[in-house]
Amino acid sequence: MDRATSNAGRSRVITVRRNFVLEDGLRGLSNLSPTAWKGTIRVSFVNELGIEEAGIDQGGPFKDFISLLVAEVFKPSCELFAATPKTNLFYPAASSHIIGASHVAYFELIGKIIGKAVYEGILIDAQFASFLLSKLLGRNVFLEELRELDEDIWRNLTFVKHQDNIEDLGLTFATDEQINGKVVTHELKFLGSQTAVTDSNKVEYVYLMADYKLNQQAKEQTKAFINGFRSVIFDGWIKVFSPPELQRVISGEDTDFDVHDLRRHTDYQNGYFDQHPVIKLMWQIVDGLTSQEKRAFLKFVTGCPKPPLGGFDYLQPPFTIRMVSPDKDQQSMEGLGIVKSFFKINGLQNKGGRLPTSSTCFNLLKLPGKKIKHLYHIEPSK
Repeated sequence: MDRATSNAGRSRVITVRRNFVLEDGLRGLSNLSPTAWKGTIRVSFVNELGIEEAGIDQGGPFKDFISLLVAEVFKPSCELFAATPKTNLFYPAASSHIIGASHVAYFELIGKIIGKAVYEGILIDAQFASFLLSKLLGRNVFLEELRELDEDIWRNLTFVKHQDNIEDLGLTFATDEQINGKVVTHELKFLGSQTAVTDSNKVEYVYLMADYKLNQQAKEQTKAFINGFRSVIFDGWIKVFSPPELQRVISGEDTDFDVHDLRRHTDYQNGYFDQHPVIKLMWQIVDGLTSQEKRAFLKFVTGCPKPPLGGFDYLQPPFTIRMVSPDKDQQSMEGLGIVKSFFKINGLQNKGGRLPTSSTCFNLLKLPGKKIKHLYHIEPSK
């Protein structure tokens, strides 16, 4: 991928209302060429009052846009993606057509957005089903992959495959499913509802049923998602990965981050440096956090609870800590609940102080400039 060549052209600017991220994203980006997707895309946000927000035009608002869009499309209420029962891994929902005629276009846009995130090294907080990742890699999925999607159907088909006298079950080459409150029969092949499953054709039945559940039910949605992703990420490049490796490229390592690695690759602003008393105390606090608290801390600052593949040397923009005024009048409430979730703060000692805040679009932690212990008593949660 020639990033220098791709970025050489003109940048594209889109205007996005925060309450209509998906709709405005589709409107602003749907006609972009594959080359333009690999170039610079800038986002101008408009708030609820219709006023354009101020933003530093260095890619931060675009990262914010990606985070907002990802958070929106994977909500159950959005009805674009479904999740596996036990592991809550996402895949295109077969019922997405109920949101309107543009549902397939949404999947192509989401595929492009995720591809753009991978291209730019932006981690997203979303976990995909292994069978969907396999499809992104150009691999076929059949009976064994069905276990992840629906273990009951997988178990039943495995039973049919190995059972004799299968005629006694009264099965046909058809399956019933609920669509908009109605039972709809889908034939697995021509005249399938009139064709009985026997010992001589049961392998065909198992194959067709698994294929229908994994590959046919959401065929248009999945195809659009994959085409969108591959229009940004060359498929020859991603084929070197296994499905778990591709997931780590998309959302980072599924492990606690190395505090020392993060510290080595942290930038400081407005007077902070590695041996500053506040910074030394902060790293001491972070080093003592539990696994869950470390993930909460990383998500609070970067928008993703996992470290990037290969370590924080690959985090873009770099993890940064900026000194800010401890004046209460300048306090931002952004992320307040998350901070409280992994820091215990003594309210009496913190009456006149400011809590740490963040800008996830820049991987930026804003830390008050006075000594932490003088402003508030902080210790790792227990």
